[in-house]
Amino acid sequence: GYCHYYGLGTPEDFGKGFLEYELSAKEGDEFGQSLLGDCYFCGDGEREDAGKAYIWYLKANEKGFCRTMYFTGHLFRYGEIG
Repeated sequence: GYCHYYGLGTPEDFGKGFLEYELSAKEGDEFGQSLLGDCYFCGDGEREDAGKAYIWYLKANEKGFCRTMYFTGHLFRYGEIG
């Protein structure tokens, strides 16, 4: 997904990257959950949706993934959710 998203060795394709992140996230990978949350937060490959970003960030948070803990705080701090 990362390669498709950023065009590393393949043409850049946010949609394809999003689908790969989604597959990884649904299989329980915390990095995939984090990146899928980013897609929803930024609106890359899918419509911007802070609520869905929050859900995926929380799933990664539960596994101790520090990066998403920061972004979850950001969503609250700047009034994106809550």
